[in-house]
Amino acid sequence: MTPTSGGSLPQLVARGGRRRCLYQLIADDLREQIRSAQFKPGEQIPSMRFLRDYHQVADMTARSAVRVLEEEGLVHTMQGKGSFVANPLPTTTPDPGQADTTVPARVMPSAEFLELSRRIEELAAGQTRLLEMLSATGTP
Repeated sequence: MTPTSGGSLPQLVARGGRRRCLYQLIADDLREQIRSAQFKPGEQIPSMRFLRDYHQVADMTARSAVRVLEEEGLVHTMQGKGSFVANPLPTTTPDPGQADTTVPARVMPSAEFLELSRRIEELAAGQTRLLEMLSATGTP
């Protein structure tokens, strides 16, 4: 379950030929792997931790790349389980090289939004751990 495009970010940049944000390049790479059936519907894509380490980027960059694919309907993420290719796949997704004038341009989420999202994810993970501990002790 590893990306097959070579893995280094310089290859991603060189292959695209356009100036794009790092998270967009990683999303492009994953999108290509999904569309070419290297990741099949229902199959788990690499974890954000793996993407972070593999591409040598920040957590926020890896998370943003996966979020782009979620917005396109290509993947869905389950808290504590990972991100999975949509089943079935949507028939079309926007071409990242084409500007769509009917939809406002995507803006990278603000640092405050991303921090809040991270904190909510931590709270949800903590809640899940607490519920698991309670169920292990037999407490309803």
